[in-house]
Amino acid sequence: MVRKALISLALCGAFFLSVSCEKDLGTVGLDLIGAGEFKTGALKFVPIVTSTETYDTLLTSNTGILPVGGFADATFGRVDAYGVTQVALGRINPRFGDNPRADSVFLFLPVTERYGDTVAPIRIVVQPLLDALVADSSYTAKDQFAAGDPVADTTFNPYFGRTRKFKEVAATKGVLRLALDPQWFTQEFLLLDTAALVSTTEFVKTFKGFRLKSTAAAQSLLSLTPVGTDSKLVVYLSNDTTTAKSVRYDLALGDKIKYAFHAEHRFEQAAFDLAAQDTTYGSFRSYTQSLGGAVTSIRLKGLAPLRDSNFLVNYAELEIPVDAVASLGLNKPKALTLLVARGEKNFLINDYQGGSPGGGLQSLRDSTRVVGVLDQQVYRFNITRHVQRVLNGKDAKMDRLILLPSNPSGNAQRVVLNGNLHPSEPARLNLYLTRTK
Repeated sequence: MVRKALISLALCGAFFLSVSCEKDLGTVGLDLIGAGEFKTGALKFVPIVTSTETYDTLLTSNTGILPVGGFADATFGRVDAYGVTQVALGRINPRFGDNPRADSVFLFLPVTERYGDTVAPIRIVVQPLLDALVADSSYTAKDQFAAGDPVADTTFNPYFGRTRKFKEVAATKGVLRLALDPQWFTQEFLLLDTAALVSTTEFVKTFKGFRLKSTAAAQSLLSLTPVGTDSKLVVYLSNDTTTAKSVRYDLALGDKIKYAFHAEHRFEQAAFDLAAQDTTYGSFRSYTQSLGGAVTSIRLKGLAPLRDSNFLVNYAELEIPVDAVASLGLNKPKALTLLVARGEKNFLINDYQGGSPGGGLQSLRDSTRVVGVLDQQVYRFNITRHVQRVLNGKDAKMDRLILLPSNPSGNAQRVVLNGNLHPSEPARLNLYLTRTK
């Protein structure tokens, strides 16, 4: 209790050297410049409170990535993930001839990133989905997807270091090829009623797609992409109609169909304790990771005394330094995104309308920066309009923000950040203001 009292006094003392609750022009403490009706000044290190919490509402539908596998590290604990995807008809109304039978079936998926121990073998199992993915539904990392008996079970080295050319795809490195059970594919696809083959919309009602999952022993996590011409399902088939030895038919993945992923996090061995976060005085460090795991919470505590004070915000910048020592060996996100914390209705703040939660960046204009880009080991955010709305009393619940990796949502990037109680480079909010008469 003594420690907390001292911290509280230190925070309040430092802040009130800059601004007083009286809001009187003569006692504000700003380094004021100007005369007459308008004066300008700066408030440095406006008090904020940082902590770490879990993020349960990460959207995973059609984000461009399917994470498969799992690994553990000493900082963030254990993460496991699997992907689910529909497949689309390569051409509608295909005809497979009399007595069609699959000779071989291959699923191709490019690997964009690898995390964990990429020397240790990884086992990936492909299973048919039991429940259909709904086209107009939004899935989160917490959603579970039931699947049937395996139709592929492959163990391989996830490094992909050597060149390997497949005639079905253009890429020569980093492409995962999984061989599916031909007999299962004959029964479940080649012998489908023609009514299911008139369109992809009708097709996915019957042929629901696949789940790609590893095992609890996985020591690496792969980021697979279902988007692009190299992402496909290729079937070689024979029949009693043609004399050709084998006929090829391709099914597509990508934007025409639905896909999503599920992720689980275990924090028992993590460097932080989610149950012991101090949301009153803050933290020395905070933690942020992808896949809907731990995220940094930021409460803009110092804005409350400034509400309804006739301040005009010329510029407001939130600076979050990286803890360089604690982040050694981690794949740091190139950018972080701020959301207003509203439970299941988290939303982008006004300054960040150019992006989407868990999705791609649409703009990096300095005037309306959608993210804080990592620059010299600091993430910086322009939150000018957001702070002005808080000071104007537009929304009393806009003073708590959460910090997520920006793009893409299906990777395993993570970073340790300096909290508001860091002794040398704390997370901070700086304001540049104009005061009217």
